[in-house]
Amino acid sequence: MFHRHGKMRTATVIAAILAFSPAIVNAQIIGLLSLDRLSLLDLRGAGARPLSMGGAYTAVSDDAFAIFYNPAGLTQIGDRELSFGIHHAQSGIENTYEGIRASTDNSSTSFGHLAMVQPISSYGNNVVFGLGVFRAATSDIEYVRNAVRPDLGGTLGNSLLQSGSIYQYRFALGAELTPRISAGATLVLWNESLDLKENISLRATGSDSSYAYSDDVSADLDGVSLEFGIMMWVTDFIKAGLTMSTPAKLYFDGDGADSYTGTFPDGTPWTTDDQSYYVEDEFTLPMKFAGGLAMEVQNLLLAVDLSYSDYSQTEYNDLRLIDETEPQRDVLEPVFGFGAGAEFTVPGTAVSLRGGYASMPLVLKGMEEMTYVIDEPDNWGLATEYEFFRIKDDRRFFTFGIGGIIDEVLALDLALTYGKFERETRFLTEKRDFTEIIVSGSYRF
Repeated sequence: MFHRHGKMRTATVIAAILAFSPAIVNAQIIGLLSLDRLSLLDLRGAGARPLSMGGAYTAVSDDAFAIFYNPAGLTQIGDRELSFGIHHAQSGIENTYEGIRASTDNSSTSFGHLAMVQPISSYGNNVVFGLGVFRAATSDIEYVRNAVRPDLGGTLGNSLLQSGSIYQYRFALGAELTPRISAGATLVLWNESLDLKENISLRATGSDSSYAYSDDVSADLDGVSLEFGIMMWVTDFIKAGLTMSTPAKLYFDGDGADSYTGTFPDGTPWTTDDQSYYVEDEFTLPMKFAGGLAMEVQNLLLAVDLSYSDYSQTEYNDLRLIDETEPQRDVLEPVFGFGAGAEFTVPGTAVSLRGGYASMPLVLKGMEEMTYVIDEPDNWGLATEYEFFRIKDDRRFFTFGIGGIIDEVLALDLALTYGKFERETRFLTEKRDFTEIIVSGSYRF
């Protein structure tokens, strides 16, 4: 344990660390950091129309996004459909670490989705096939944390710059079982390419002495899972949808290199050669269930969704993730998500206005982590102090959108979503906000 200002940290890990380092002392902590940074616990959804309705699409799914939300809904599509989209995201992270505030903003534009739906002619419209690639989440992170550390004799700085997006390649089939019940299944192939750069520095007070650690990683994530769905017409105006996903088996591997640089007290610079390493990890995400209702009356469509997943079943390299201070308690717990949305079609036009709300509690509350270089005769390397966050304001999103249909064959949709959350430890307060703009189009022929 390390002491600071008369306080004790939860724990300290000594190693060439962070989420992708080769030397692993505490597998549980490394696994949790990896899950958090890879955004494997934060899959949000895809498409302008679904996201503008708070993601409440399990019982709607009457277009190409059925491939993503509920394959049973494919049977509602009577024509071939080609769908595409672009996703723009902006995020801000504000860290106040022991009184010193640092904030960063990140912006990125990426491919959102490309999908196709094809009714199988030999069966009329009772069997429909769909395939597509969807951007399911982003791993873009950029933050800076600074602190004056008298116990370390200087000013400590941590910065992280990471980029990557999780894409899912989906192959779906929907079939009409009865005039009021449809079923479907989807094969999901996961893929992500990720780049990370981390810098850790300590500059001594009253001298030119300094240390800096740099870590560069390029890695890939691949995996597979299955999803099953049911759609039922309760009445002519009300639909119910239910989906279930199997556990997702994911494999993460890549290469990294780290190095140290610094300055002696007299101002003379020094450096070490790059040290290369290889990363190979395995994750298993738990089953997920989602259910929804949709009611359409004249020009108004209302939808609600409820999802559940027991994240305590998550595994890292075939190990359950537990709290080492309380081994009987799981760090990741069951989580319920909620979404609600509405779509109003302006009478006499092909224009629709949309709005929604989504509550998406953080699966992992997160960990404060501050890392610094240790320079002692018998103890050289990195020390990472960590403590689990407490949630002050859990994650939620407000969503808005507009869409229209041109010549009854081309649909164009725009969505705007805004979300935020706030969490804290004894030493750090972190605020994050997210703004996303999604543009989608679909052509039926």
